[in-house]
Amino acid sequence: IGSKSTSFLDGIRYQYGNERLKSDFHDIASNDAGNAARLLNDTNLRFPTLFLLQPEIKKFELDGQLNLRNKSALALASGILLAKQPGTYVHKQEDFPILAWMLQTGSADDGINNQYDEVMDFTAIMLVKVHGDKACLPFIEDMIFSRHRKGVYIYEAVWAFFESADPECLMMVANRLHSTERKDIELARKLLCFIPCFGIEVNPAKHYRCVTQWIGENRAFLRYTGESFLKSGNPCRFEVSQEAKYLQKPRPRDNTAASWLMTAQEHTLLDEFNSLDDGPKSLLAACSHRLHRKQKALWRNWMQSPIQKQLETAKRMAGAGGLQ
Repeated sequence: IGSKSTSFLDGIRYQYGNERLKSDFHDIASNDAGNAARLLNDTNLRFPTLFLLQPEIKKFELDGQLNLRNKSALALASGILLAKQPGTYVHKQEDFPILAWMLQTGSADDGINNQYDEVMDFTAIMLVKVHGDKACLPFIEDMIFSRHRKGVYIYEAVWAFFESADPECLMMVANRLHSTERKDIELARKLLCFIPCFGIEVNPAKHYRCVTQWIGENRAFLRYTGESFLKSGNPCRFEVSQEAKYLQKPRPRDNTAASWLMTAQEHTLLDEFNSLDDGPKSLLAACSHRLHRKQKALWRNWMQSPIQKQLETAKRMAGAGGLQ
């Protein structure tokens, strides 16, 4: 059943469904418990199959014959369901490859039952928040959009996804604007609504061009806000640090002022910059970015001129369409 890379038990599940998997495994374990354990310990086994077979594993007392991966995964799943909150479950560094296996092999089967979805959500949160894993983001993204198409709960998975604080996650969502699924486009627009590209116009292709241009322009200066659906119906997940864009000095990802080292001159420039209103600050930041990108020597001279002179240049550039 299945391809050479598909385990025997996964093959049953794919071809005949979850209930048939349980009944067939029951028959196998009844006749030969050792063979049942070998099938569970197959390198290619996927986490959903292991999760579904937990009652049979207990019934036939196969726990002791499971390999380390399977023992650890079931212990983590059990701990997750008991703990309910990320802060209350004590993780270990050696959990990382197990959690990665659980999500990578399990995210596509999201929706088995509520408990399974809880395990997937928590696994995603721990991979992102505790282990700083970025390789898991495509799996979390797929899970989010798959759930949304089914009309089920996505908020925990969305929170985990954006807690990576990585602007690349915005590009991943933007790519969904190319989807042939209406619900994918609908969700992508909702997740990206804080980007100033979503007005009355509803053309996904135009939205995609606008969003990718905005991300490209501001990627180095984006700051994760931590806002989520739990706080707002339309959370602003990332904001442009106008200070960083003006100085052309990206903030460190840890977002702390102490780690953002500046020279005395930069401190002086920033004090003057911060004395301005939001409009002039945005204008100066955009001008600084354009000059720095096109001609660094000119940019350095511009930065040494008085702030009012800088503003005059920025206004001239804006009037000539040079800041578009």
